Amino acid sequence: MGNCFGLHAGCRKGHQHQQQQLQRLHGPNLSPAGNPLPPVIHRVIQQHELGPGRLVVVGDVHGCLVELFQLLDAVKFDYAKDNLILVGDMCNKGPRSQEVIAVARLLSEGRAWAVRGNNDDLALATWWNLQQGIAPPLPKLSWVGQLLPEDVQFMMGLPFSVTVEGYNLIVVHGGLVPGVPLQQQQLVHLAALRDVLPQPDGSFIGLERAQEGSLPWAGFWQGPQHIIFGHDSVRRLQTTPHATGIDTGCPLGGQLTAIVLPPLRELQQRSRKLSAAQQHHNQQQQLLPLTLHDLEAVLVSIPSGSTYVADG
Repeated sequence: MGNCFGLHAGCRKGHQHQQQQLQRLHGPNLSPAGNPLPPVIHRVIQQHELGPGRLVVVGDVHGCLVELFQLLDAVKFDYAKDNLILVGDMCNKGPRSQEVIAVARLLSEGRAWAVRGNNDDLALATWWNLQQGIAPPLPKLSWVGQLLPEDVQFMMGLPFSVTVEGYNLIVVHGGLVPGVPLQQQQLVHLAALRDVLPQPDGSFIGLERAQEGSLPWAGFWQGPQHIIFGHDSVRRLQTTPHATGIDTGCPLGGQLTAIVLPPLRELQQRSRKLSAAQQHHNQQQQLLPLTLHDLEAVLVSIPSGSTYVADG
């Protein structure tokens, strides 16, 4: 299985153009970096799959294994009860990419999930190229030869979105173009969206990198689900009413950030009480609220142990 285009997709200049070219050449059956699509593109975590504990969503780890464990310690993560979701880009830039992927793979045997980021997709394509004797184009990809077969299988199965039933929450790496249903979103946007360019008709053009007149997509997202995303390390923490970005630049000397939500049962009990009060005042009953404040979420960050790369 060859992925020569996956090799070139790692180049900074023209990266988005080459991803779009891939889709035109090979159709919708490949990922943005040229990998076979996962069996499930949009994973739905049903309520019965969740453990009785909290939901912890962790930002871009980028090979920063020590910081990942420090963050889980900081939130007092209970491996027997709590639930974990990684927002993608588990690898590249930091020093221990293969180990982070192996840890995520092992945790996924319990109540842990991850979405595919653009760096995960690129690393997987580069691994396939190595099987054909093609060397990685960038130093940040030199580690991919360390991947175990079970790591590769795990990465191939990573979905591009994870929807968590009950929390009214979607986790993606890049973002969602406002006004476009999840099933119709382009995979390149789910993996690498940063900005949108508003159009006169009210629609938006999705962009991986800013252009004149473009703005962060999250500010235009109106729900109905709250979105937690990563990818945009330059802007660090982004808090808008209906979307929260938690790539806080750990490999750049920044922080690694988690969003901690209370156990679903507790949240639903409080929501039912709120709905009963609304009905008492003849107000319309609503779904679980969309803001992190209403979801009673807590943001927790720990500092990076080093500056592993100089830029994003």
